[in-house]
Amino acid sequence: MLRLPFALISTGALALLVSCESDPSYSSQLRDPNSRYYQGGSYTGPTPSSSATVNQEVLDRTNPSNARIEISLGQQKARLYRVAGGSKELAVETRISTGREGNHTPVGSYSVLEKLRQKNSSLYGSWVNSETGAMIQGDGDSRHRPSGSNAEFQGASMPYWLRITRDGVGMHVGYVPNHPASHGCIRVPNKIQPLIWERVSVGTPVDIRP
Repeated sequence: MLRLPFALISTGALALLVSCESDPSYSSQLRDPNSRYYQGGSYTGPTPSSSATVNQEVLDRTNPSNARIEISLGQQKARLYRVAGGSKELAVETRISTGREGNHTPVGSYSVLEKLRQKNSSLYGSWVNSETGAMIQGDGDSRHRPSGSNAEFQGASMPYWLRITRDGVGMHVGYVPNHPASHGCIRVPNKIQPLIWERVSVGTPVDIRP
């Protein structure tokens, strides 16, 4: 059978909708268009050395009935497979960013519990002034309200959301540096996560390995 070669897709121009972000410089850079944390446009800072491979011929035959996701924490890679008729074909492989020290992404066998095109975090995001919209705290936690009665929480955007655990760990579009950096979620480049999202459904197996 003729196989199409893997296509190399650069993620240097990925849009950065910050989700489980925890970098200490985050709060001062949310509004800076030249920052990797800028929420209003595309990333214009240094390009992380990450890329993805897509086997389009296999991807075209991948659907919720035969899709399987595998995550390697050690390699910081996610892979989408087509599993059917005793065969296992790689459709997508991509760099990811998982939970940092103290917020590890859990290892185990799971399945997709929820699939949403757009979701906002109920835990992590920004605190803003409810009257003026001015930023109070960028790297905010909804459980720790800043002083002042006008503080309003805005959950971080998590596009193309796939919930994996009942306590809130999932896959979604986000900034992918060359190391684990999230609060536990699995961040995927914005050009790749929609490809995975479109070919899975609630119930799709997800295997997270060390």
